[in-house]
Amino acid sequence: MQFLILTLAVLLLFAAFPYLIAYQKVRKRTFWCFRSETVPPEQMPEHLRAIFQPTIAKLEPYGFQVSEYHLIQYSTEDQKRWSILLQHRSQQIYAGCVLGQSLNPGNPVILTLFSFLDNGKLLATLNTELTGIYSQDPQAITQYLGNAVSVDDQWQAHQRKLAEMSQPQILSLAAFTECWKKYSRTNVERLVHTQEVYWVECGESYRMNWWTAAKGIVKVASQKQRNNKAQSSALQQPAVESMIELEIDEFYQWQHRRKQGGFSAKTKRTLTWGTLALFIAVYALRFNPQWTILFVAALVLHEGGHVLAMKWFGYRDATMLFIPFLGALATARKDNASLTEKVWISLAGPLPGLMLGIGLAIAFNTKSVNSVEGFGWARQASEILIFLNLFNLLPIYPLDGGQVADKLLFSRHPHIGVIFKAIGVVLLVLLGLRQPLLLAFAVLIGRTIPHSFRFAKLNTTLRPELQQLPLEVPDTIVRFLFTKLHDSHYQSLPFAQKCVLVQGLLESRRENLAKWTTRAGLSGIYLVSLSAGLVGGLYSFIPNWQLLGTAFSSIRQEPKVVYQKKMQQARDRANQQLRANPQDIRAFLQRGKANLALKDDQGALADANQILRLDPSNSQGYQLRGAIRFRNGDKKAAATDFNKVQSLRNQMLEQRIGQLNQTLSRNPKAISVYLERSRTYTALGRHAAAISDCNQVLKLDAHNIQALLSRAEIYMSLKNYQQALRDADQVLSIQPNSGEAYGLRSEVRQQLGDQAGARADEQKVEALEQAHSSIKTVN
Repeated sequence: MQFLILTLAVLLLFAAFPYLIAYQKVRKRTFWCFRSETVPPEQMPEHLRAIFQPTIAKLEPYGFQVSEYHLIQYSTEDQKRWSILLQHRSQQIYAGCVLGQSLNPGNPVILTLFSFLDNGKLLATLNTELTGIYSQDPQAITQYLGNAVSVDDQWQAHQRKLAEMSQPQILSLAAFTECWKKYSRTNVERLVHTQEVYWVECGESYRMNWWTAAKGIVKVASQKQRNNKAQSSALQQPAVESMIELEIDEFYQWQHRRKQGGFSAKTKRTLTWGTLALFIAVYALRFNPQWTILFVAALVLHEGGHVLAMKWFGYRDATMLFIPFLGALATARKDNASLTEKVWISLAGPLPGLMLGIGLAIAFNTKSVNSVEGFGWARQASEILIFLNLFNLLPIYPLDGGQVADKLLFSRHPHIGVIFKAIGVVLLVLLGLRQPLLLAFAVLIGRTIPHSFRFAKLNTTLRPELQQLPLEVPDTIVRFLFTKLHDSHYQSLPFAQKCVLVQGLLESRRENLAKWTTRAGLSGIYLVSLSAGLVGGLYSFIPNWQLLGTAFSSIRQEPKVVYQKKMQQARDRANQQLRANPQDIRAFLQRGKANLALKDDQGALADANQILRLDPSNSQGYQLRGAIRFRNGDKKAAATDFNKVQSLRNQMLEQRIGQLNQTLSRNPKAISVYLERSRTYTALGRHAAAISDCNQVLKLDAHNIQALLSRAEIYMSLKNYQQALRDADQVLSIQPNSGEAYGLRSEVRQQLGDQAGARADEQKVEALEQAHSSIKTVN
């Protein structure tokens, strides 16, 4: 019964994880009460005009005419969306057309018919589904007709309902806009009163409370399921070319939301530590404490290797989660990862643990380790490390080794890759007969097989043409892919699935650029790792195998003995120097470090204290003593020593500033001195003084690129993005091929929400790097 409850709990955790991510995004999203900007019609892109035109053409025979063009921002995290407001000739009905966030293949335009009544209520008729996130407003009568309704039917439904109600108000355009603003704020005030939302900025912006956000996730998810099953009816289908352009725009916004989404740093820490605590608690109930500690440590080492590799290669939002009876997983994101990066990330998990496990098997005599008191843990640790990581290196999908094999062998043969994944699912099912939780894992992987097959079919069809397109111009590839999707039966897929397909094809295109020598080298590394793991496993689990014991006997203790001998020699040299000069601080420091390495903490501490008696401001002495105290568990005293090191460092920086001041008093136009002082001020956190020095350099040399870049970086750290953007622009006006300036400006534009500009700057940096690489190759 206990195991069944744990199994159900883990299954619920699996099922709830995507919703937890969505909930996190919704909870931190800030919505505007009313944020609309009137813009001239000529600013609307031509492809968007074509998207709106079928709906407008359907409304015009009923007496509607276009009144205004708007850019609407629903929340601080959303991009602005185009909207068109139409006025009926009676001035009793208004029509609002806006592009939906989730594109409907049949008609991407959300149409709402509005009428304000004499009794103060609002009648609204929409061509969307009712989500029911918020409670019904008593001051509004809203009809949700679904996205398959035609404009004609929507008009008739609004007219019928209007005939049942009190007389509609006749409102000018300005009066309607004012009524709509007032209604929007009043409705939010009502929701604040019912505690469904709360104010972020009173009267301007708000956020959902936890219950409303959770209800919204469930409602929207269920609605998506219905929409995915339903066939879209092309009631007022826009031109294909315009839909392609719109989908390209929305795809880039989708990429931006993926980059900006995910858990906050606090939530990720909570999930990591929370799932780790649950993992330990579950295993502590079933296994002895020593085994549990060793297994959890091995698992943390394994997943930590993945996380460190992800961060090394520039992945974002790295998160580690622990799942009882299944293990753990590390997730992160990077849109332009290369094949080499992906393979090394997969190997970075099992290799460190495997090497450590084999190292323990070699360093300790596994034949007699159980007979030596206090070292029984070594054999157990070795077995856990080798079994866990060797199992993960096996070429079975979705294990690490299976992912490596899939990327190296099957990325160019996607249909075989699907079969490989299916075999992995079958093996998981067989293992699940003894460990039921693996069945849940098999189901999760099995659900991806249809998408994998769809992707393999599309990838095989498009590869010949796709390989002819230049990777350095991603816009061309994205346009090609969305055009092909429209020309095939994939046209009716939900837009989110199209985005996943296009993103996968972009990554596959990048992976396929890897040279055969790269694939061969990585395959060799994988095979050597797997073979070494098998040999090490045999040595660990069959300790009486004398052949391996003899082969490794000469290696077993040699590194440790050599290191100890080296440290002993260093201590002897220091003793010799101190006999010649008992006040030699450098000799005391050398001997203290050697004593620390030889685990002679008393001797090392005596040397550190002697250093500080001779020179109370010696930062290396405090650093040495802090390290000794930390190792002995006196963390408070160690922190005092480390703080002293930082204080002495700051004093040194202040002294350097004094020296630079003297230099500038003799030569007030020394640009290099101003730049060094600016960097020193920055290290001390004195940003205003650092900016002042950059300004002084620019007075002396208005085109000094280093000063502009330094000042821009300081403004970035202060979150003054507009000033940083101006400095980056000025650098590029002086030096148009400054990769550093383009990279800096890309970061600034991302912070300002200009994703198109940021993407253009990133592409420029990549182009400059490729050009530089080509020049180096030629030379």
